[in-house]
Amino acid sequence: MKIIYLLLLAANLLLQSCAGVVNFMDPQGPVYSGSYAKWQLADSRIIKVVSYNIAWAAKVDLAMEELRRFPRLRGADIVLLQEMDAASVDRMARKLGYNYIYHPGSVHNVHDKDIGNAILSKWELSDGKKIIFPHKQSWNDRIRTATVATVDVHGRKIRTYNVHAATVLMSAGKQLEQLESVLDDVTGAYDYVVVGGDFNTARPGSIRRVKELFTRAGFKRASEKAGCTAWALGVLPFTLDHIYIRGLEVLECGTINSAEASDHLPLWTTLRFQQTTLPFATRQVDH
Repeated sequence: MKIIYLLLLAANLLLQSCAGVVNFMDPQGPVYSGSYAKWQLADSRIIKVVSYNIAWAAKVDLAMEELRRFPRLRGADIVLLQEMDAASVDRMARKLGYNYIYHPGSVHNVHDKDIGNAILSKWELSDGKKIIFPHKQSWNDRIRTATVATVDVHGRKIRTYNVHAATVLMSAGKQLEQLESVLDDVTGAYDYVVVGGDFNTARPGSIRRVKELFTRAGFKRASEKAGCTAWALGVLPFTLDHIYIRGLEVLECGTINSAEASDHLPLWTTLRFQQTTLPFATRQVDH
């Protein structure tokens, strides 16, 4: 059955490839940002991270409703969004009360809008940039990227990477090289690192290979017990989305199986700083 799904995926992508793609090849731009956070933030040792691929930003209003409605998603400190356009990112950040940095990777003429990854956060964001992955998609020359930013939690700086890797139509070796380009960017300057997003690990054995790659770099798979993150054709489970961490401890993780804003499920995890003794909480200011 998984082979049937992969063939259908390939056919769908090839149909879309008839339209041209405009890539943004400058790592520094274009970039969009906004500062809409209205949270009264005490120091916190617990950090909630959510990753959500919203499928061409087609159901942004429903995604916002889900981020408010489900307790496991509500009030996340960091939200990683994939397949977003600039207008939708700004609207989500403004409505939900987040700061954001967004780097589009390309403009796809099928949808006639930019597409890329956004990092939203309650906390101050800085030092944003885009990593352009090696290997364009062979059928339309579209690039894949990671958006990078630093989240400052009262002096504890979390270097954060939001990844959207290529699909299984790219070889396993080239997919891994895209993720290696993220790990090549990670330095010892940051005690805390989060790498999350859509890794597109649909190929048999790819989850294991990705875990081995990140483990060698000193990371833990925070979302290991979360379960599948996508249902192909409504019946075939796939684990495409992941969250990896360094310098943090995993408390819980999971997905929201009843979410309907995308063909992906929102993935969440709660984390704790390994070296902190300040058990304060955060709450949102009414606005």
